[in-house]
Amino acid sequence: TGGCMWELDGTVLTISSNVDGGGRMYDFDKSTAPWGKDVSKVIIKSNVKNISAFAFSKCKNLKSITIPDSITAIGVGAFEGCDNLTSITIDGSVTNIENYTFRGCARLVNVTLPNSVTSIGKYAFSYCKSLKNLILPNELTTVNSYAFTNCAGITDITIPNKVTQIANNAFSNCVGLKSV
Repeated sequence: TGGCMWELDGTVLTISSNVDGGGRMYDFDKSTAPWGKDVSKVIIKSNVKNISAFAFSKCKNLKSITIPDSITAIGVGAFEGCDNLTSITIDGSVTNIENYTFRGCARLVNVTLPNSVTSIGKYAFSYCKSLKNLILPNELTTVNSYAFTNCAGITDITIPNKVTQIANNAFSNCVGLKSV
């Protein structure tokens, strides 16, 4: 896992930085995270710097996650397909929500993004059918293609003043969307 150590106690995963690794996780593909797919809770210690690509992809039992302010980057598809994930809180320093990060989190209802987020990637929240409570951060400038496609639960959204680009189909098939 690169500059990080991990410990799995049943289905509870704790990730921390190893002494000389700098707190950076290596990227995984969709099937190689060493802790498997049965994780129900993730504890990320404050000395971890990033969440790698596909780190928790398809962890079907993961219900909520709080990402500490030490995290500066969340990799592509990091939480893709976490079917039972209902709540995400991202504290502090993340500037980009990468492509596919939360794609297909069908039960995701609440997302809290820090004001440090300036860009939301392609398909980042696509197919999050239950997503209702979404407040876009004040510093956001870019919403990429299909970022929120098929998010039927969103009923209204406020676009921050600093947004300069909303790409094609960013909110396509958001059938519940009534006001922007």
